[in-house]
Amino acid sequence: MRSIRHSIFGGLLAAAALAACSGSAMLGGDDDGDDDTSGGDAGPGRIDGGPIINPPDGLGPWTGHDHVPWSQSPPGGLPADRVPQFVSFGFDDNGYSGLEGTAGTGGFSWSVAMAQSKHNPAGSGEARNYDGAPVKFSYYLTTAYIAIWQSESPTYVKRAWHQALGEGHEMGNHTQTHSHGAAFDKAHWGQEIQDCIDWITKPFDPAEVNFSPDASKGAGIARDVIYGYRTPFLEYNDATFGVLTDKGFYYDTSIEEGWQEDVDGSNMPWPFTLDDGSPGNEVLVGWQLDPPKEHLTSHPGLWELSPHPVIVPPDDQCAKYGLGYSLRDKMHGIASWFDVGSGKVTGLDYNLWVQFKLNKAEFLAVMKYTLDQRLAGNHAPFTFGAHTDIYSSKYTAATGASDIERQQAVEEFIDYALSKPEVRVVSNKQILDWVRNPVPLP
Repeated sequence: MRSIRHSIFGGLLAAAALAACSGSAMLGGDDDGDDDTSGGDAGPGRIDGGPIINPPDGLGPWTGHDHVPWSQSPPGGLPADRVPQFVSFGFDDNGYSGLEGTAGTGGFSWSVAMAQSKHNPAGSGEARNYDGAPVKFSYYLTTAYIAIWQSESPTYVKRAWHQALGEGHEMGNHTQTHSHGAAFDKAHWGQEIQDCIDWITKPFDPAEVNFSPDASKGAGIARDVIYGYRTPFLEYNDATFGVLTDKGFYYDTSIEEGWQEDVDGSNMPWPFTLDDGSPGNEVLVGWQLDPPKEHLTSHPGLWELSPHPVIVPPDDQCAKYGLGYSLRDKMHGIASWFDVGSGKVTGLDYNLWVQFKLNKAEFLAVMKYTLDQRLAGNHAPFTFGAHTDIYSSKYTAATGASDIERQQAVEEFIDYALSKPEVRVVSNKQILDWVRNPVPLP
């Protein structure tokens, strides 16, 4: 068995989200779930053309019609030792700004400040490989936080999001209400995703009053730079991807690839398009989860950047990573369904910090071991799902480590990753740009 996914959302947001979804005048947007990609729906978009299989020299400019099959091999026929080892942090929700005046520290502003001091290895100076480039993150935004007063005034949250945009981070879509959506039809998914778009693209007002939020203002993020999406709770159905395709998204990062028995930390799949479905999703269908997954139809041109499972170090490797005991046995004691053989856990920080109550040393051991397996294998991107809220002083559900220890663990892991000359810590959009048009390392 595998890890059961949970949300970090509390009851306050759930109640507010239900109210928001019931028809508040604050929530605008196209609610018909149709195929219209004009007007407010328009994303980066698709250009007419036929499917293309990834050629050795890359896919060229974006058309929306890429066709790249599931593969454990690096793109363009490159050997693993000639491709960067990408690491990404995709932060979901993002409701605790951490700005002065919000009665909290850490959270979103901590992540942005942390990235300011970090740069990727210099390499050969090749910009297309992000040599020496600043570290960037992806943020998947739940816009109930700027539509409804939650833990803090929406004004602060808008301000923090807009700052991150200005510093070059990727801003993506994580729906409006963060609801359980496994049973949503296309119209409902269309409403959730479009409402999120409408809120984050509202104009940003730097003079918006701290404690008098203006519902006509948002984060000021242009629609044509919203490329990616992650679904709440990693719950989706076939209709989800139909909406993403209709609205011109470049990629999704919701389907857990890597639970296959013959896939381990060294041979995870590279990003691929959903023209032919998802082998990882078929594994989840077979597990008869609650809520269940369903078979996917073809969604041509839509990329999947999977949040792969992380791998807990086996007993004979624990000492190397600073642990004097079996972490797999400890985790099996917490959840009897944890598989001590594979050591796989859903690749989200919630599962490590909250579900398994890891301490700082244990979190670092899992993250470092997972990265080292990638480096020893096919260099598939290490796309980790995270939540800035977990690194806020307001967050109390992670009892194995303090908020400061959790922050330190992430920073120390990123420093560890950046000490490897082939590693590049970048956004998911930057990974996709490279995968589409790969440039070999010297």
